[in-house]
Amino acid sequence: MSPVKLLAVLVSTAMVALLGLNQRGVGVVGEIPAGLPHLVVPMASRQDVMQILTAAVGIAIVGYSDNVLTGRALVAHNHDTIDANQELLALGVANLGAGLFQGFPVSSSASRTAIGDTLGSKSQVYSLVAFGVVIGVLLFLRPLLALFPTAALGALVIYAATKLVDLSEFKRLRRFRRGDFVLAMATTLGVLATDLLMGVAIAVGLSVIELLARIARPHDAVMGRVPAIAGLHDIADWPGATTIPGLVIYRYDAPLFFANAVDFQHRALAVIEAETTPVEWLVINTEAIVEIDITAADMLIELANQLRQRGITLALARVKQDLYMQLQRVGLVELIGPEHIFFMLPSAIDGFHQRSPHNPA
Repeated sequence: MSPVKLLAVLVSTAMVALLGLNQRGVGVVGEIPAGLPHLVVPMASRQDVMQILTAAVGIAIVGYSDNVLTGRALVAHNHDTIDANQELLALGVANLGAGLFQGFPVSSSASRTAIGDTLGSKSQVYSLVAFGVVIGVLLFLRPLLALFPTAALGALVIYAATKLVDLSEFKRLRRFRRGDFVLAMATTLGVLATDLLMGVAIAVGLSVIELLARIARPHDAVMGRVPAIAGLHDIADWPGATTIPGLVIYRYDAPLFFANAVDFQHRALAVIEAETTPVEWLVINTEAIVEIDITAADMLIELANQLRQRGITLALARVKQDLYMQLQRVGLVELIGPEHIFFMLPSAIDGFHQRSPHNPA
């Protein structure tokens, strides 16, 4: 602990002891049990387990979130890296030990971590020294720490917490994407208005809703050729871009699943209706569709049948192997024909140009 913080601890404790402030209504840490914890294998009935399960899951979520977020904040500040899986493993082992030795649930303690960071700690030696100090207090310094005022303890925690608050990050989030800024503000207000567990639950719920909302209505594009630029591009982004008459290459920038299957179908049919020349082929660029669920598979089968009734061929391009296997299992490859599955967009265009004029569908 830095000299100023250590001096604050010693002075506040000395004032309590000399002036008897603990007898005048000033709250102190109080008596600390002596000795070291001993091993106890917890025994609980099924009813007890069910009663504490909800709280245990909530504590685990909050503990892991606190651990990872604190770690990410520090590594960003120190230009280091963090392995979230390793953090989860360490947290699980620590909590297993705490349960066997009658300890409290273990997390990263953002305030203590911030204090360590301000002191310039760079390795696990800091934690080992802190562990030694805790053992020393339990064995020898309990009477001294018992007189430490809780107000001063709270001030130290608040001071440490302020080191983890970065107001400029809110501005950066707002510049990057308004949705991220709204989530950050909602999480902050949720924690302040309720408690930490409920605030984290609100943040997780809103994040899932925001993610589903973006995936349910993602960006899409009709792709065409741009003069003097190689490849195919979104025609909405480039003035002068043109499509190939009779061919619509449609890109949907999200995996297909139950939440966006209907949206995809409506948009795909809408781009066909928007073409000024009759459409013979609809080629779906699947570069962003890494997988589908059964609802999306059923939708693609329905779309293929709808297009066939209108004399339009459905083809797929840039199909990854995993997606191809899924399409094969649901019978879509057989329905549209393996000759209409392409692994590159130029191959799809060549296939369109080489189509039979007597049987375009």
